[in-house]
Amino acid sequence: MFEMKCYCYETEFDFVFCVENAESEIYTKLQIDPFWQEGNGKFVKIYPLESGYDDTWYKNYEDKEIIKSNFAREGNNGYHTKTI
Repeated sequence: MFEMKCYCYETEFDFVFCVENAESEIYTKLQIDPFWQEGNGKFVKIYPLESGYDDTWYKNYEDKEIIKSNFAREGNNGYHTKTI
């Protein structure tokens, strides 16, 4: 089986958390969480960049880089299902 992979990316309009190859308990948690969307073998959680709020964490470059790094490192431990 493939190893679970957690990462974040940005599109023109969104900041996206992505989990690929989730299994067992993590897969179940992601599947029942209404904020995670499943498709194409992965789960995504989408934050629109144009939320109408200027003080959101994903407006700040440094915050986004820290979040990307932490999610990639800690996501494989199931961290994302509890805190994001």
